[in-house]
Amino acid sequence: MDRFHATATAAAILPDETPDGDRRSEDRQHVLYAARIKFIGEETFIDCAIVDISLHGARLRPVDATHCPDLFELDCPDRFVKRCTVVWRDGNWIGVKFE
Repeated sequence: MDRFHATATAAAILPDETPDGDRRSEDRQHVLYAARIKFIGEETFIDCAIVDISLHGARLRPVDATHCPDLFELDCPDRFVKRCTVVWRDGNWIGVKFE
């Protein structure tokens, strides 16, 4: 895959439903933050929405979940940059743990 940039607003990429089942191991705060999934060592990114977050992880809705790597940096402007590992995938949703 050459340089790949997928962009959209956070509200535009949220579907009407969330994935079935609750896989959370701890309580999360419901949020709606626009962020970017940044491929490590590359200039490639995918825009996403952070829909809930905890101290140790988050649930994300990327513009293009099929091209999300298993390890990446999550850049939430003016809030944080965290290295993440994908722990589950469900259609257009991904769950990550913070490293």
